[in-house]
Amino acid sequence: MRWGIIVAFPLLLNAQEYDRPHVGLVLSGGGAKGAAHVGVLKVLEEAGIPIDYIAGTSMGAIIGGLYSVGYTAQELDSLVRSQDWMALLTDQVERPYRSFQNKVLHDRFLLSIPFTPHSKLTMPSGIMKGQSILNRFSDLTVGFHQMSSFDSLPIPFACVAGDLVEGKEVVLRRGNLPLAMRASMAVPGVFSPVYLDDMVLIDGGVFNNFPVDVVENMGADIIIGVDLSTESFVKPTYQSVTEIGNRLAFLVGEKKYRQNKTKVDLYLNPGLKRYTSADFKADAIDTMLIMGEQVARQHWKELMALREKVGSVKAYANKSSIKRTDSLYVERVRIEGLYSHEKAWLFRNLKIKEDCFISFAEIERQVQMLQGLGYFSNVSYRIVDKENDSLHKILVFSLKERSKGCFNVGMHIDTEEVAAILMNGRLNFGKYDRNELFSSVKISQNPKMNIGYMYHTSWILDLGVEYELSYKDFKLFQNGKKYDRTSYLQNHISAFLKEDLSRYVTCKLGVQYDFFSNVSKLYSVDYICDYLKKEDYVGSFFELDFDNSDDLTYPTYEVQCNIRGSCSGNDVFSSHSYMFGACQFKVKTACLLSSRFCVLPEIFGRVLWGNTIPNFFVNYIGGEYLGRYMIGQQPFYGVHYAELVDNILLGGYLQLRYQIADKHYVSCIGNWASYNNNLVHVFNGSSVTGVAMKYSYDSLIGPFSMTLDYSNRTKDFGGYVSLGYYF
Repeated sequence: MRWGIIVAFPLLLNAQEYDRPHVGLVLSGGGAKGAAHVGVLKVLEEAGIPIDYIAGTSMGAIIGGLYSVGYTAQELDSLVRSQDWMALLTDQVERPYRSFQNKVLHDRFLLSIPFTPHSKLTMPSGIMKGQSILNRFSDLTVGFHQMSSFDSLPIPFACVAGDLVEGKEVVLRRGNLPLAMRASMAVPGVFSPVYLDDMVLIDGGVFNNFPVDVVENMGADIIIGVDLSTESFVKPTYQSVTEIGNRLAFLVGEKKYRQNKTKVDLYLNPGLKRYTSADFKADAIDTMLIMGEQVARQHWKELMALREKVGSVKAYANKSSIKRTDSLYVERVRIEGLYSHEKAWLFRNLKIKEDCFISFAEIERQVQMLQGLGYFSNVSYRIVDKENDSLHKILVFSLKERSKGCFNVGMHIDTEEVAAILMNGRLNFGKYDRNELFSSVKISQNPKMNIGYMYHTSWILDLGVEYELSYKDFKLFQNGKKYDRTSYLQNHISAFLKEDLSRYVTCKLGVQYDFFSNVSKLYSVDYICDYLKKEDYVGSFFELDFDNSDDLTYPTYEVQCNIRGSCSGNDVFSSHSYMFGACQFKVKTACLLSSRFCVLPEIFGRVLWGNTIPNFFVNYIGGEYLGRYMIGQQPFYGVHYAELVDNILLGGYLQLRYQIADKHYVSCIGNWASYNNNLVHVFNGSSVTGVAMKYSYDSLIGPFSMTLDYSNRTKDFGGYVSLGYYF
């Protein structure tokens, strides 16, 4: 559901209406259990109970804050049910919004630890940054981003946070409303704290999880309190880390909590003993909403008595007339926190325009794109009025730049290489961080390492140089049977120009030098042994990649296209020199036929030219991913390890994937390849077909899969198990 700008027009109340008792609503913290608050609000509206003040903590601050700006209980019900909570809580940036370089990093590594020069590695201040939540709050509260007082909201509002600096409770009643809501829910260790002025703000539940005293101080005469604690329903045994941690987190505010309970005129507790603060699954949310309604209906007589006490309430049930639009006029865009990059570069990448109407969907897209660049650890926005002019708006992006360096770790386990670990380090330095050093080390049966340097320019191609050293040791097959074992050492040096034309397209043009040594033995296509010990080649290359897939492993829509061409020579300064080249391509797409069923076709090919093709560069098929052992190896189900084929290779895949449950998939895969030494007659040459059945699971540490396959080349069934992303 998409909500736009909210404009509130308070209704005029007569003097008699001001004389009635004022009702305050208190909403406690409780994480996912806060869905019950919405259920209670639905019944309060039905009963015609006016709400004059709201005070909330954590999730209570979120529900209370949205209700205070004019959302009805029914609208909040729809928001809570339709929200993708896991994507929101984990700060997931959708893959299409990532820059091409950031996609490559994100698709390989499980862990990224920032660091700065001359300092130690720094751990994050929370498991989750909470920036997606803050931006969602900003979406929902446009028009109330900067308030001199939350008392001027349609319903006066206050939320509770805790200040780590002073070690005390902080009641937030002015300033940035979405930021105040975000600060109130910053559970220590789970969400990063909010740094505001000289304060470091955390979840208010640490000091005051049931802020009855706050709403009392606001002026409430009658107080309705919704408490989500479950101590009265089930007594913790303190046998688990979770129970002990929860107890410690709220121990400071225990005394105030018990005092506040005695001040409530109508106490409501839905008794959510079966649920935890992390139960954001759809069925749990639905049940807790219902339980909130039920507990309020159980007190219907008290609600009716309260309605009589406050008099005629129809005029108070909705204190604001809400007008929502999908866009607004932005006169100017302001960037805060940008130091290492140029504003013009940022505007060009985001295609930001000023002095025009802009939709909120476009603002959300620009926030996602800023996050997807990979240069900022936090991105948020707010809409503020131009000074002394409420009709003209300024769109403000607040950025926090990432650390100058980062250390990344990836892991992969399978039944061929057993285990592999990839470690990567990157460091930016110089003016506008244009200089970048990077290095990677892969530890496995086929280890490799690389080191490189990039110079990032503002308007033209980036410049780079890279050195890679790799060791290859693999089994060679002929007609499905093991033929020999081959090993060698490869040194690869390249200098190139690189440009990310968009989030989807990148290209690279450069020169390269390859030096092969410690060669055990190599074989030609006819399996003639070659005992070369040292060979070197000089050449040039070109790469073009297009990738708009929404997910690397389980896409529901995508077009991936990769084209690579190279031309190299041996002994280029002698009379015995020769030239050869290679051109390879892959085109893959995904078509979602239903919510669970997806078809993924793919075609691939590799064409070699030249009178002499060195054995290091010939074509191979086998395995599950590209170039695992040899430069020219194409993946092929049903053929394990590597098998030599002719100079012209064309093939295709067809995968039918079905989602059997959340994160669980089964696939039926067929692939085919034909090869020959003559392009015209390639389809009249040799061919190989294979089929596979695959089960896969999208785990937290990468995709897990089990494959059973068969091919007419091996004439036997094979199996393969893997965990983690390929690299």
